[in-house]
Amino acid sequence: MSKAVLIVEDDPQLGESLKTILSLLHHKPHHIFSLKEAREAIDNQRWDVIISDYSLLDGTGVEVMSYAVKRKCSSTLIISSGHDRESIKEEMGELAQVRWMSKPYTIDDLKRLIE
Repeated sequence: MSKAVLIVEDDPQLGESLKTILSLLHHKPHHIFSLKEAREAIDNQRWDVIISDYSLLDGTGVEVMSYAVKRKCSSTLIISSGHDRESIKEEMGELAQVRWMSKPYTIDDLKRLIE
């Protein structure tokens, strides 16, 4: 089943690579670069999956996920990061539903979290 996927990634090459992979997996990805754009996208469209890098130029993936939760998004929420999850565990707080994808990850890792 094709899913609308919001990719929040400030690295242009990584974001476009992820977009290409998700397209090849028959999903409908949309790549944006910032927390500000993520908030606008969450307010203006329904997403089946939201994937955000932890470190963004204007915020964090935790802020993206917190915003999605406050807006009562029923999306699958995923943070990807090269940081150890334990190092931001406190920051994650009440976001137990957010899935974690450690970088580097494989296409199989991505598929497993999305499906």
